[in-house]
Amino acid sequence: MSSNEQLTPPVQLYGLPIAWGSNTTLTVGTGNTLDALQNNNMTVSSTITINSAVNGANGLDTGTIAASTFYAVYLIGSSLLNPRAPTAALLSTNYTTPTMPQYYDIYIRIGFWVTDSMSHFVLMTQFGTGRQRTYIYDTLPQALNAGTQTSTFAAIDFTGFLPIAAIQTTLNYFFTANSAGDAALFRPTGSTSSVGTTISSPAASHALDGQVILFTGVASGKPEIDYKLSSGSDSLSLYVYSFLDNI
Repeated sequence: MSSNEQLTPPVQLYGLPIAWGSNTTLTVGTGNTLDALQNNNMTVSSTITINSAVNGANGLDTGTIAASTFYAVYLIGSSLLNPRAPTAALLSTNYTTPTMPQYYDIYIRIGFWVTDSMSHFVLMTQFGTGRQRTYIYDTLPQALNAGTQTSTFAAIDFTGFLPIAAIQTTLNYFFTANSAGDAALFRPTGSTSSVGTTISSPAASHALDGQVILFTGVASGKPEIDYKLSSGSDSLSLYVYSFLDNI
C-alpha cells in the first residue's frame, strides 16, 4: 500500500438488533449506524416492525416473499432528511444494493434472515451489538444425513441454511467411524487443501458428536462446504447450529 492510500474504515454500527416477531414479521430494535457510504447517520429511537406482506419501507423491496430464501435486512433513510422518508427497514434478496422506495437514498445492511418452506420467517436468535452478529437456530436444520463420501471431497449445499456469502458457521456433527483413526475432513468449497479441518475417531465403531467451526466457499454461487470420510463404512450427519455475520 502506497503512503497516500487509505484503508476504508469499518462501518460504525451499534444496536439495531433484529428479532423474530411472527411468521410474517421481524423487528429492528433501537440503535444507530452510518450508511453504507459512511456519510450519513441513521438512528432508530423506537422499535421498527418489518412485514413480509408489504412492499416498500418496513417491508420487502420488490415482489413477494419466497420460500427457503435468505434476505438481507437493511436500514434505509434519506440523506436530505425528507419527512416522507423516515428511517425504516427493508428486506431484499440483493445483498449489496436493495431496490429503494421513493424518497429514500441511503442504506446499510444490518443483518440477514431466512424463510422456511412455507415462506415463514424461521425462528432464530441474534446476538451481538456491533458489526459482528451471531445467529443461532432454534430448530437446527439438517444439512447432511448419514453421508458416506470417500476418496474425493464432495460439496454440501447449505442454500436455505446459510447466506450466499463466505461466512463462518458452527455445525453440530455426529460421526461414526468404522475403524480407529478414521476421520471426517472438511474444507470450504473451492479450496484445494487435501486435509482441511479434521475430526478423528480414537476407536472402531465409535460415535463422536460435538461442534466444528467452518467457513463456507461461494465459488459456485451458493454456500458450500466440502467433506470426505476415511471409509465408506463411516457415517457423518451435520446440523447447522449458528452462523456469524460480519457487517
